[in-house]
Amino acid sequence: MAAKKFKYEEFLPVYQQVLKDVVEGTYDDILEGVRVFDKEGNGTVMGAEIRHVLRTLGKSIESKTLMAQFKQHVG
Repeated sequence: MAAKKFKYEEFLPVYQQVLKDVVEGTYDDILEGVRVFDKEGNGTVMGAEIRHVLRTLGKSIESKTLMAQFKQHVG
């Protein structure tokens, strides 16, 4: 199974929705933080990294739920 990758612009609206009561800072602050996980420097983040970050922040999310959120915001 191929790893899922998401562009920053796709990730941020979902991230903000999932963590709306926890996220502090501006869009640019969040974008800067997400770039840390762009291991290839190509503007994408692995889905597994997103799940890891959310779990670390205390927000467990299943793959199905994460993908549904992305589909809702990205199309």
